[in-house]
Amino acid sequence: MMRIVFPMIVVALSCFLPTMLSAQVPLVTPGKLTATIVVAESASEAEKKAAHVLQEYLQRMSGVTLPIASDAESIDGPVISVGLTRMVEEPTRKQLQVGRHLFITDPKRDAYVVRATSKLVLLIGHHDDGTLYAVYDLLESLGCRWFFAYDAGQIVPRMDTITVAKVDRVEVPGFAHRFQYAWYGRTEETRNRELAWFDANRLKHRDPVGFSGHNFAVIWPPKDHYETDPEIYPLIDGKRTRPEGGANWQPCLSNPKTIEIAIEWARKTLRAHPEYEIISFAPNDGFGYCECDACAKLGNRADQNIHLANRVVHAVRDEFPQVMVCIWAYADSAVVPTTKVDGYETGTDRALVGLFSVYSKTPFDELVRGWQKASHHLMVSHAWYFTNYHWDLALQPSRYPEILEKYPTLRADGVRLLRLQVMGDWAKIGFERYLAARLMWNPNADVDALKRDFCHKMFPSAPLEFYNFLALYDAVDAKSDDEATFLRRGLCWLDRIREKVRTDEERKRWEFYALYLHSIPYELRFEQAVTNEEKTAVLTELAAYFKGVESRGIFESRRRIVSQCFDKMTKLYGYERRDHTLPEVEPLAIDAATIVNLFAADRAAFPPLSVVIERQPLDWK
Repeated sequence: MMRIVFPMIVVALSCFLPTMLSAQVPLVTPGKLTATIVVAESASEAEKKAAHVLQEYLQRMSGVTLPIASDAESIDGPVISVGLTRMVEEPTRKQLQVGRHLFITDPKRDAYVVRATSKLVLLIGHHDDGTLYAVYDLLESLGCRWFFAYDAGQIVPRMDTITVAKVDRVEVPGFAHRFQYAWYGRTEETRNRELAWFDANRLKHRDPVGFSGHNFAVIWPPKDHYETDPEIYPLIDGKRTRPEGGANWQPCLSNPKTIEIAIEWARKTLRAHPEYEIISFAPNDGFGYCECDACAKLGNRADQNIHLANRVVHAVRDEFPQVMVCIWAYADSAVVPTTKVDGYETGTDRALVGLFSVYSKTPFDELVRGWQKASHHLMVSHAWYFTNYHWDLALQPSRYPEILEKYPTLRADGVRLLRLQVMGDWAKIGFERYLAARLMWNPNADVDALKRDFCHKMFPSAPLEFYNFLALYDAVDAKSDDEATFLRRGLCWLDRIREKVRTDEERKRWEFYALYLHSIPYELRFEQAVTNEEKTAVLTELAAYFKGVESRGIFESRRRIVSQCFDKMTKLYGYERRDHTLPEVEPLAIDAATIVNLFAADRAAFPPLSVVIERQPLDWK
């Protein structure tokens, strides 16, 4: 990420000298004319959204609603220009390459400018996403944070006067496309909150447009082709048989008919979806590559996929010059290729390669470095919690250190897109997701500084105690620790935090984590129950609890009910019920008094450890 100069954002107080204030651009000043937010007369919906986001948060900070006007209007006083207004001069447009097509792998697609002069603040991106990122950048520099997608992790400081120091800064992300995703069923509220969190942390809402999951069975469906062209299906153990389902078979990629069908499918798909930036050729899940001599002559499994990509690129690039062809290095094909994507030597290659750490046949660092020599366009997919709803989730060690520390190396090795599979249990991995988002934008960000900022802003009255509470996740040892001990340690630190909190915001965050720990006693009671009736009673209470906390974002409650309640019931009674609907139990009614009582009950049942290891972070300020 490129930084030209860091801004200095201050809250102007009456004790500041006039000479200091003169260097500031006033946005909100009590009793005086406030700034006006300006958008283009023909502003896009996305630019209007960015202006309203800025207006909303400045109002929440100061109580003052800044007006939004068109650049066709006459305006007095300071101006905050959002998007491509008439105030954006030609040098800035050229600097951001506004209006120019950039491929999905070019980090400059999301570049933006934050510029503040005497009476003008300019917020503009290469395209609409960048403009919204510039707005959130300005708000963040004023002290706002969006640690989680829910209220417990949102920081909006209060101030009467808001000024911005003069600055001229360009931001370019380390990775061109940054996305976090979860597989499981989400409520509309969950999804909307997560999308807003993506915006605030400069993540994308989705995979690149046109990206697909396993789709070879869709491109070469056996029901359509096996009877007439059986030779396009794999030769395995000397036989070609009709594949069943969409897993554990891949087409014969050396067969000209296979390539012909692929090209026809790509053209048809791209004509039907002109918005696509990539066209995906994603192998079926599992294995089942063709073993014929012709495929072997193409090279290893990776080379065979490169052959497919090259043929498709050559066939469609004239009609679709702005589209890339995406192939995967996954399972059997997650090996280092011996060939290169066409155009690699001249820098004109157009194949995007997805590298998947799950099921990789090759050590992942070696895989990335090997593919770097075959394609300039690499996308890495990691999974933090692949099978992520174990009963003993609290004892799953944090995985973010081992992954995030690789981000600078991935960037240096030519990776341009990052995908991260996560889950929506914000109390458990919310901070991990926040750190990942920050390092997806800037792989060299100071993780320790981010941790300190998180602790100080979440619990200003007890930052060190909260730091130690978070450290429990990092220090857990699934082999030697047990849930009761983890719970007692957690209760100890929450006890210390509770004694120090001073504001309503801190109390609500304390409640967030107290409710998270309260899930563990249910699990322990279930294990201690003897009869099926006793176990069923605990699971029913647990389901009511998950429903009661659903709106707080502590857990992905609906998935939890499926994986921790229905699945246990299946084992008890032998029936199947794996849908994402909630059981017919009333949600547990939860208010502040209830949380205090639940915490007291947990303390009584599991007395907090009186002696715990206290961690003092380096350079704590």
